[in-house]
Amino acid sequence: MAARWKQKAVELGDPDAQNDLGNFYQQGRLKGQCNMGLAYWNGIGVDQDDGVATDWFYLSAIQGFAQSQFNLGVAYAVGRGVEKDVLEAVKWWQKAAEQGDILAQQKAGWAFETGTGFQMDIDRAIEWYAKAVEQGDAMAISSLARLKPPKPES
Repeated sequence: MAARWKQKAVELGDPDAQNDLGNFYQQGRLKGQCNMGLAYWNGIGVDQDDGVATDWFYLSAIQGFAQSQFNLGVAYAVGRGVEKDVLEAVKWWQKAAEQGDILAQQKAGWAFETGTGFQMDIDRAIEWYAKAVEQGDAMAISSLARLKPPKPES
């Protein structure tokens, strides 16, 4: 129902509605590209092909789609469809983390905690883990507790 009213506003020339609808279609296309990558990554409905999968991930990752950025980071981390490159993996995880991707926030925390792709920075690791914790990520909770133990009561 809301989509119908949004479309009507677009037809009447509402620039905000036009922008919103354009963003909606753009996100749908990017998600479709990511889903194609997942189909090839897992061999669902197509022959499994890591190279083709990472090509699809890359298409939407460079346009800012966080899930594809995370997936591309995974591909680089394990050398699946691309040459293994942990620094490149961390770069893509950081991009996805900045957009609020929980798994990428956890990976960014790990990268800062271990000094992988960045200079080791425990404070930055804590920041990224805390962002993931705010979204309910259980693994980040244990990582954060490990780095920032509760202060003893006086």
